[in-house]
Amino acid sequence: MTAAIRRSPPGLPPAALADAPVTGVPQIGPNGIAWTELDPRNHGRTGVWLLPRGGQQHHRLVPEQRSVRSRVHQYGGGALWPGAGSYHWYFVDDADQSLWGIPADGGEPRLLLPGDPGTPIGDGHVSACGKRLVLLREEPARGRTTVIMLQPDAPNGIRLLDGRSSFCGAPRLSPDGRHAAWLSWKDGCMPWEHSRVHWMSLENGERMVAGDAEASLLEPRWSDNGTLYCLSDRTGAWAPARVTRAGIRPLLRSRDDMARPPWQLGNSHYALLPDGGMAAIRIRNAVCELVRISPDGETTPIPGPENDLEGLQTDGWHAICLAGTPDSSRHMLQVDMRTGERRALTSGHSVALPDARISRAEDVSVGTRRGRVYGFLYPPAPPLDGKPPPLLVRGPGGAPPQRPGRDPPGPPIGARPGRGGGLGGPPARGSAVHAPDTQFWTSNGLAVLDVNYSGSSGHGRRYRERLRGQWGRADRDDCIALAQAVAATGRADPRRMVITGSSAGGLTVLNALIRGVFRGGTSRYGVTDLELLAASTHRFEAGYLTFLLGPLPESRHTYRRRSPVHQARHLRGAVLLLQGEDDPVVPVEQARRIHTALGGANGSARLVVYPGEQHGFRQGEHLEDSYARELAFYRDLLAL
Repeated sequence: MTAAIRRSPPGLPPAALADAPVTGVPQIGPNGIAWTELDPRNHGRTGVWLLPRGGQQHHRLVPEQRSVRSRVHQYGGGALWPGAGSYHWYFVDDADQSLWGIPADGGEPRLLLPGDPGTPIGDGHVSACGKRLVLLREEPARGRTTVIMLQPDAPNGIRLLDGRSSFCGAPRLSPDGRHAAWLSWKDGCMPWEHSRVHWMSLENGERMVAGDAEASLLEPRWSDNGTLYCLSDRTGAWAPARVTRAGIRPLLRSRDDMARPPWQLGNSHYALLPDGGMAAIRIRNAVCELVRISPDGETTPIPGPENDLEGLQTDGWHAICLAGTPDSSRHMLQVDMRTGERRALTSGHSVALPDARISRAEDVSVGTRRGRVYGFLYPPAPPLDGKPPPLLVRGPGGAPPQRPGRDPPGPPIGARPGRGGGLGGPPARGSAVHAPDTQFWTSNGLAVLDVNYSGSSGHGRRYRERLRGQWGRADRDDCIALAQAVAATGRADPRRMVITGSSAGGLTVLNALIRGVFRGGTSRYGVTDLELLAASTHRFEAGYLTFLLGPLPESRHTYRRRSPVHQARHLRGAVLLLQGEDDPVVPVEQARRIHTALGGANGSARLVVYPGEQHGFRQGEHLEDSYARELAFYRDLLAL
């Protein structure tokens, strides 16, 4: 490890980032609104909090010694859902992936389904009467994710609804409990490439499948009268559609997505209203807004300050979601969809900065040979006196609840610094929301540029498709092009630019350093050898490498040419490598190999390995230390 940090930074301290819990999406239950919170200071455990109906104060729903987390498809999500009847809430225990119910009478949680860490469960849903429960159960050894159903009051009798699909997601019951719907997709693709909706009668076993290889279908949902809806991107962007025996019928055409790629389970971007219309989240140029869709398909914005929204639910005419603004971090928000009246249900976990020191995003873009590339620029706050500031460049990362301000929140590739884990870089997106890690850098004298490079979401399907076969090239080129465009306007010093990224973003960092544009870069548990990644990554995203790079062994030359470990002699600039010792996705050996290769090339690489951490840092002391070291690295490199 490097020597101890010598001086305190003038802006936000690294401890501020480790102190802030990371909030998950809301769920509306019989007795209130509940959500998860990852707490770095509680050994990285994920707790559950409840805001009772009509209450003003939220409280813990499960003991703080317990961690609630699903590990289905590695990225998890969907570890908490509302109940009915005998149980008000259901959750998945992180340690053994067991299913628990919280009784309606307020008693202690009850074990309903013993778990097996090798067979994770999650993303459950309960019928309105509470008599039937469906959920996912992943069986990696058999190469499948199944949909199972049980009766909460007699959980030993499990019924298998789908055991033939490679992957399933989002199982949902009709309100009367007589029908079930879920998603499926094949090995070798991702659900945002193409997926299908299954419908099944639980009374007579009749089945129907809708969809084809030309569209991605997400978030099946039943209305009270038994109509089945989903989101379809057949017209070029995800928008509501009706599922019928004759196929998928779009309710409206939209150039803007109304969903994010589902790296994690359990998210929601639209919900039904009492008049048969919908509340929805529209994402235009990576900025979210709440809209109301009438029964005849007319879309009306609900103006407000929020620019980042997810986890949309409705309770009558009230929409509940996780929301953030340019000035405040994400919090629980309630909106009356008739009047637009807003009420903050929680205050969020904003960092302590005066208004003059809060940096707000500016839209930036640049034309390239692949098309226009978009991003957000955050100037340092307060601004430097008449001098262009140093610039920190970031590409999209992975993992939703772990990362405020970026999609998606979850484990493995591309999690944002200090959060989450997974291959999640593409097709995530940066947003213009107030995020503690952004304010950390800008308050310490750096401008921050979030690059939504080719393949990012928030710009429609065609933009996501631009990364096909181009990973390791398009992401690198787009980050460089936008950074140089910003510097050319005088808003950044072209001689003092650095780049940072996690997992998939680490690959972007190291490949970008070959071009000599950046003074240095930080790779957090970053990919350095693509062939090793292909051999070791988990099954959910194994097929994504075919999309990003091409099939093996035919594309082996591409994998080697875009692997930084094989290009180490060409890297220019200093490198900081931050790595978890127990990382199962990008093993520590990848970091050690690139460290050795860079040491032999120019001796400018530093490696820090954190014991007990996996793919993404969850423990507060390691989060704090990693940010402190990265800041010290830039202070020395850029003379801050």
